[in-house]
Amino acid sequence: PADWRPATGEWEVTNRWHCDPRWSFFAGERRDDKLVAIWNKRQFEGDVTLEFAAGIRHDPNRGHTSYQYASDINAVLCGDGADLRKGYNVVFAGWGNQFTRIVRDGQVVAETTKVLMTRDSSIHRYWYYFKIQKQGGRIALIVDNAVALEYNDPTPLTGRRLALWTWDNDLMIARVRVSTAEHAPCELPVVPLPANPPCIYR
Repeated sequence: PADWRPATGEWEVTNRWHCDPRWSFFAGERRDDKLVAIWNKRQFEGDVTLEFAAGIRHDPNRGHTSYQYASDINAVLCGDGADLRKGYNVVFAGWGNQFTRIVRDGQVVAETTKVLMTRDSSIHRYWYYFKIQKQGGRIALIVDNAVALEYNDPTPLTGRRLALWTWDNDLMIARVRVSTAEHAPCELPVVPLPANPPCIYR
C-alpha cells in the first residue's frame, strides 16, 4: 500500500464481506464520489505488465444474494498521474457491465461484449485475475488467463504512470505485481491531486 497514492475514495485494509469480518484485504471504498481511484507512485518506462487479483466488495444495501451493481474493475497504463482519461484505460465490465474496452486517450480502440462480469452470487468469493501488458505498441487485457482484448497502437503512448480504479463500487485488490525493464523511485507526495479527478465517465 505504501507504493500507492489515493486519488479519490477511502483506501485501507478492510473486510470484503459484511457477513464475515475475519477476511480483510486492501480496498478502495466510495465516499462522496462514485469514482474510486489510486495511482502508483512510481514511473515505469517502456514495456510494462500489471498483474493483480480483484473483486467487488459485498454491499448488503444493494443486494444480499445478487450483485446487480457489480461492474468496473479498471486500470490505466501510460497515464500522467493525475488525469484518468489519459493513457490506455483498460475497462473490464464497464458502462453498467455492458462492455469491456481499451480506451486510448478517451477514444475507444477495442471492445468486446463477450468478457463481462458475472452478477449473481457466484462472485461472492470470486477473485478475477488480471494481466495487462504493454509490449511495444501492443496492449493486451488477459482475464483469468485468457486474452480478452488486444490493440496494436501504431504510435504508442509514452506516459509513465499507472492507476487502478472503479466506478460506483468498492474495489478489493490483492497480489499486485508490476514488471518492467526500468522504473523511477517513488514520487514525493508534494503535488496535490485534483479534488474531482477527471475520468472517462465524466
